[in-house]
Amino acid sequence: MPDTPAARKKVLVVDDDRAVQRLVELILRDRQMDVTIAPSAEEALLLASRTIFDLVVVDKNLPGMSGIELVGKLHASSPKTALALITAEMTFETPARLKELGVDAILAKPFVDPAAIGERLAGLARRR
Repeated sequence: MPDTPAARKKVLVVDDDRAVQRLVELILRDRQMDVTIAPSAEEALLLASRTIFDLVVVDKNLPGMSGIELVGKLHASSPKTALALITAEMTFETPARLKELGVDAILAKPFVDPAAIGERLAGLARRR
């Protein structure tokens, strides 16, 4: 597939930590994806109401609305969008509950292998 703007996958990264935003953005841009950043769940919902994203990467712990609540809302409004949840704490909702909310992947922070993370996220984006 040619690398044209129409062929590039659109990804929304939702995280309030600027360092994580930048790292995920670099990983995805290296794979020729168009990346939009949202520092809050509320901004992410606004962006998602205007653009169809192939993949949304959401931090579990966001100020205000949690990442768990956000993925549920995103899945309800756009069930074909791939969703990845990133977290530093691996104790949370059960895998069955996360699957019900539309979460396709859970990624642990800190990212030990950015290349592997990039491949996993690229695979999710291509799935759409």
